[in-house]
Amino acid sequence: DSSQHHIPSGSHIIDYLRSSDHNINLDKGMDATQLADALAYSTMIDQTLNVVSSALRYGHFHSWDEVYRHQSLAACLDPNGTISYIEQRRRGGFFNWASWFQVWSERMVSLKEVKLSNATMRDALFGGEEGVRVERAVAMTRRCYSALNARLAKNSGTTLLGTKHLTTVDVMLFAHLAEALCDLHLVT
Repeated sequence: DSSQHHIPSGSHIIDYLRSSDHNINLDKGMDATQLADALAYSTMIDQTLNVVSSALRYGHFHSWDEVYRHQSLAACLDPNGTISYIEQRRRGGFFNWASWFQVWSERMVSLKEVKLSNATMRDALFGGEEGVRVERAVAMTRRCYSALNARLAKNSGTTLLGTKHLTTVDVMLFAHLAEALCDLHLVT
């Protein structure tokens, strides 16, 4: 029914697939056990892995200053990626105050969301400090990746839930891993 509305998932990929133009239900045909496992894994991905990823991107000041701020500015100034980073700097494109403000405000909002998302996660990741504790964040991520890896190994490396087709949680994991591969701390 195209009149049904969906709740945003926090993943642009999943929201795209669920949109009224596509209306793809990846979880069709799953049994109760698979749905319960999907809920557990999607919670781990959304509320642990994605939170840690945001904390590392926006809360580690050295990485932000050296890498992510420049990437964000380049994306803000040229969202289609038609001008190289070096060419943008040569043209003085990084002195566009609106772009600087947008990047600064997106970072502040993301940091606030990370710190307000869960008190236990906030304390583990920041421990009362301003910047993220990288070693703790990476350790949390490793524990989650180990659990996901064990589950995939159990299913002979097919899908996370052992289904014949991709499910929403598989797409969520792919979306997280695609971003983690671009993270200075999580890529290894």
